[in-house]
Amino acid sequence: MKKKIQHLFSHEKWIAYTLVGVFFLLLCHTLLFFGHQFLAYRYDVLHEEATKEGTLVTMSADFQMMQMAASKRSFLTRPDVLIREIATLHNGVQSLMGQYRNDFYRMHDAIASNIQSLRTILELGEEIVFPEREEVSRRANYLEGRLNMNKDEREESLEDLVKLSGEYVEKASEDIERAKKILVMEDITSLKHEITFLDSIYRVSGDTTLVFDAKTFNKLYQESFSENKLTQKADELRAAWTTLSNLLDPYRIESREIRRIAREKRADIVAEEAKKWIDKEPPEPPFFDIYNQIFVSLKEQMMYVYEDGDLIMSTPITSGRQNYETVRGTFKIYTKQRNKLMKSPFPDEEYELWVDYWMGFYGAYGIHDTCNSRDCWRTKYGWPSYIYNGSHGCINTPYNAVRFIYNWAKIGTTVHVK
Repeated sequence: MKKKIQHLFSHEKWIAYTLVGVFFLLLCHTLLFFGHQFLAYRYDVLHEEATKEGTLVTMSADFQMMQMAASKRSFLTRPDVLIREIATLHNGVQSLMGQYRNDFYRMHDAIASNIQSLRTILELGEEIVFPEREEVSRRANYLEGRLNMNKDEREESLEDLVKLSGEYVEKASEDIERAKKILVMEDITSLKHEITFLDSIYRVSGDTTLVFDAKTFNKLYQESFSENKLTQKADELRAAWTTLSNLLDPYRIESREIRRIAREKRADIVAEEAKKWIDKEPPEPPFFDIYNQIFVSLKEQMMYVYEDGDLIMSTPITSGRQNYETVRGTFKIYTKQRNKLMKSPFPDEEYELWVDYWMGFYGAYGIHDTCNSRDCWRTKYGWPSYIYNGSHGCINTPYNAVRFIYNWAKIGTTVHVK
């Protein structure tokens, strides 16, 4: 009986151990299975998050096939298969997280860099006329706000923000380049006018140390800013402008002194002329880049004389009558003569007239007096006498006025007839 009891006890003990072993095997298998399923799920979640942000996830084709198969495994899958796939899935999750982390920082840095580029463009825009400044600032602030948001709060992915920020920078760069180009083109145009102005100063100023070679400077200007060169970027044009502008510095210095001395000499004349214009503004000189210029208004039958923008004299004149109209345009005085005998160039009209002061500006057209020491054939000037008693095309000028102009004007002084 005792042996039977011992045998029964040992048999029950074996069954218990067996049951316990089976239980632990099932428990281990369960843990193994759910660990396997968790890794498969974890990979899917991470992959979705990464691709949603635009991360470039690259996994081998073998891994992708294994991951798809792993997601379909059942509880009855063999443990060795689960263990093998767990190891592969774990490595895949680690690889995906590494790629996600690296690409996240890459995209984050790219957006931050583009924001900084927009800020830099804004700083450049503070020094020039930049109409798009507010729009660029708004876009930079928008990107900065989106970058600092949690991914669940953002509507755009990081990849979308990278693309959007790049487009913003490209647009802002085009806008700032256009603004800079406009500015440098204005300076280039101003440089052309300055060359013209300096040429007009040196052409009529006799006492100068330097010799201004307008042809050389105009040639350099054409070479520096030819049609092909003007397609260059603003910075390249600015460099070319600086090079040519620096060559003008010695002439700028001397011309400022010339203008200062001349301004002091004509101060009384300018003040006397200004008394004629108390009730109204005098006309502006036709050219802002010409130092000495004479403006003849055929409509008003008036002549205006300017020096460095100052009106120094105005006088009525008489121009050509019908069929002998005075030539219109912009010219330069090419000759000055005293006691000139003017002979008729017209076959149907013969005359010989002596004038004390003659300044030719275009062929036989000139500015001269009409009442000299030998003869006097005109004493009235201005509108409307020219209609019925005008000249043969020359600018007839009162004696005192033409004498002043003759002593003031130099060969090369600009005459504009309109």
